[in-house]
Amino acid sequence: RLGDEVRGAALDGIDGALHGAVARHNDGDDAGVAGERRVDHLLAVDARQPQVRDDDVEGKSVERVQGGLARRIIPALGESRSLVVGFGIGTLAMIGYGSASQGWMIYAILVVAAFGAIGSPAAQGLISRHVPANEQGAVQGALASLGSVAGFVAPVISTSMFAFFISPRAPFVLPGASFYLGAVLVLAALLVA
Repeated sequence: RLGDEVRGAALDGIDGALHGAVARHNDGDDAGVAGERRVDHLLAVDARQPQVRDDDVEGKSVERVQGGLARRIIPALGESRSLVVGFGIGTLAMIGYGSASQGWMIYAILVVAAFGAIGSPAAQGLISRHVPANEQGAVQGALASLGSVAGFVAPVISTSMFAFFISPRAPFVLPGASFYLGAVLVLAALLVA
């Protein structure tokens, strides 16, 4: 049953993205995405106020850790420990995101979660040491390809899970289900590594 719901919701989302959603059209299986982008009341927009988006906070935090602090943390801990610490923090962060009941909690979790960003460069360093020099490009290309596929598939799966677990069809309400799945996947990656 869940598999059918997830596949159906994923295809509905792709269809809406490719063909454009119809504004104010609700056939009961979409997330209510409006196809028109407009402002009904211009007084509601204040162009002088800075706009803060989630990618600003998270992106800048991870950028600072990977760009600067990782160069200090990974040599101090070693690549293996950095991998364990990074993926461990990532697992706990996903659980925290899924359990957050107030918006401000996400920002508090982000401060700690940013340090999980040391896991990825540590993993790449470990992988590159176990591959012959003539295969480095292929391995790094494969890692980049996996990241691209995950970047496409993950939003489809997570939004479908979110839609299902807040719907009346769900056996129980669990808005953070996709984050809990993320925690399981990061933990599985840690155990495999």
